[in-house]
Amino acid sequence: MENTANVRSPAPGENDFGSIIVKLRAEHRALEARLDLLNKRLHLSADEQVEKKDLQKLKLKTKDRIFALERKTGRA
Repeated sequence: MENTANVRSPAPGENDFGSIIVKLRAEHRALEARLDLLNKRLHLSADEQVEKKDLQKLKLKTKDRIFALERKTGRA
């Protein structure tokens, strides 16, 4: 019989937070990759400049959500 006495059970909803954090991190990496492409260009069109600002804001908002969820789960 396997000893499970030292295995911690996840708190209610913790697995949900974990999967959300994983998805948010993937989204954050995708935003960062697109920003990197824009940052490598010498000149940006007006639309690309707007896109860059929007991506920066969304990236920051995503990072804030990750940190908030990590605090809730005690991972921060």
